[in-house]
Parts: sequence; C-alpha cells; structure tokens
Amino acid sequence: PGYAAGSLFFFRQLRPLAALGCDVWVVDLLGHGMSSRPRFEGRTREEGEAFYTDALEAWRRAEGIQSYCLVGHSFGGYLASCWALAAPQAEHS
Repeated sequence: PGYAAGSLFFFRQLRPLAALGCDVWVVDLLGHGMSSRPRFEGRTREEGEAFYTDALEAWRRAEGIQSYCLVGHSFGGYLASCWALAAPQAEHS
C-alpha cells in the first residue's frame, strides 16, 4: 500500500488474484497498518529505503519465498522498485 495506508485497503483485489492460482501475500510496511513500529533512525534517502527493503527481504527469506512478483502502490511501488534494484540477482519481474 501507499504511505500511511494498510494492506486491508486492497482486500477486494485479493480473491480475484488468488483465483488466478497465485499465492498472495499482503504485507504492511513497517509502521503502517497492523505492522510493528520500530524506531526509525535513518538520515539519508538510502537509509530510509533500506529501513523498509531490508525488512521486506528478511520477511521473504523467513517465509521461504523463492519466486514472486512484487507489487506496490504509491510509496509501496517506489519501495518495490528500490528493492528490485538492490537485489538484481533475485528472480523477479
């Protein structure tokens, strides 16, 4: 979701996506929706991006997700792009 939004904003899109045979995970950004709110101490753009993308990557690894399409809206789309650029060796589209 976008800045300050939560994943439940998109609940109506989840069933149609799952009906296509996709596993669908909806993740709230740190400090948004129902996620935890760790202290943010970033001072640069890069540190701000890493705050979110590192957490997303840690979640993906913990879940054992290997192949996926990462989709984001607004700020979430920006972070999805940052994550894809930071992980060029990962299989993503």
